Amino acid sequence: MEGTRRAGLVAAIYVAGAAAALAGSANAGVGIKSEVTIKQDNGGFRGKVKSEHTACEAGRDVKVFRVTPGKDDRVGIDIADAQGNWEAGNSAGGGKFYAKVNKFEVCKPAKSKTITVADTR
Repeated sequence: MEGTRRAGLVAAIYVAGAAAALAGSANAGVGIKSEVTIKQDNGGFRGKVKSEHTACEAGRDVKVFRVTPGKDDRVGIDIADAQGNWEAGNSAGGGKFYAKVNKFEVCKPAKSKTITVADTR
């Protein structure tokens, strides 16, 4: 009987450990959703980093990219203020542009819609 109890206890510990490992790997993709917007404004760009948690808005590095064949060109960068607002100049002229924020601690990365800007140079 002692051997049966021990085997049952070992099996229960094994099952609990396996369940914990699976739960950990299932939560690996969990994070706080972020969103970033982009608009053309007076020859530059501006937008907002949005999240249900303000910690995922303020202080985020926002990078603006111009769509090009191959790797897109980074044309601007700013740090979102306490309200998530950001702005960057545009010395790239016309084209298609988007903004992006990378993963930050528990905050998920985000990419804005792509906007088209006429070349006014």
